[in-house]
Amino acid sequence: MAETVTDPIPPADPAAAMPKKLTWRAYLDTEEASRVIYLIFGFLAILMVMTFLQTRTDAICCGDWDGYYHIKWSSMLWDNFKHGHWLPTFNWLPLTVLNPRDYADHHFLFHLLQIPFLWVFEPVTAAKVSAIVFSTLAIFSVYWMMFRYGVKYQLVWLAALMTCSNAFFYRMNMAKAPPLTIIISVLGIHLLFQRKYVWLLPLTFVFVWTYSLFQLVPIAALIWTVIIAWNERRFEWRPFVYSVVGMLLG
Repeated sequence: MAETVTDPIPPADPAAAMPKKLTWRAYLDTEEASRVIYLIFGFLAILMVMTFLQTRTDAICCGDWDGYYHIKWSSMLWDNFKHGHWLPTFNWLPLTVLNPRDYADHHFLFHLLQIPFLWVFEPVTAAKVSAIVFSTLAIFSVYWMMFRYGVKYQLVWLAALMTCSNAFFYRMNMAKAPPLTIIISVLGIHLLFQRKYVWLLPLTFVFVWTYSLFQLVPIAALIWTVIIAWNERRFEWRPFVYSVVGMLLG
């Protein structure tokens, strides 16, 4: 009786099982590459527009005096820190609620973030450059959110962002804290989408020290809790609780 010999199965080539690396030319033909190019284009377009608007005048844009107060206070903070002192005294409005005893710097983190610009520029220029940086990052954060979550027609939405309202651009260019509000709010929404709820606590804490609209994150968290309860039939308490605790600690 003839003996049947079966050839053993040759071992698989590990290199063949690994996905082939795309060349740069092949990658640039993919949809992902197109979206990344649109993202970079969006950042540069936003930066150019905000720079153009801020440099149309030698003053701190745009018809508002608060920008001068913010950069002056940042300068005073830095002068105090350099000499080993803590906060300066606000002596200029003694007959108002901003008297030295009751004055509170509810933009403290914003003022700290302006200080590095004072290391390079004189105060007015520092305020203008910081306004360009913060406003660009604020608008770009919204555009990045669309990119991150696969919203189609990126350039159409970018055009909608950049033509939404002249009042919006005025606010973005005033060398004030609202651009940071947008950035922090976008981060909060991103954390909700990713369900990384514990990070809402430090984020809201930082928000309290940045601007007076820190309630936006707890409100977003409450809306998210309602959505989860409606869709998943369960009570997700963590986002709201973490954001409220961060707010109270701040």
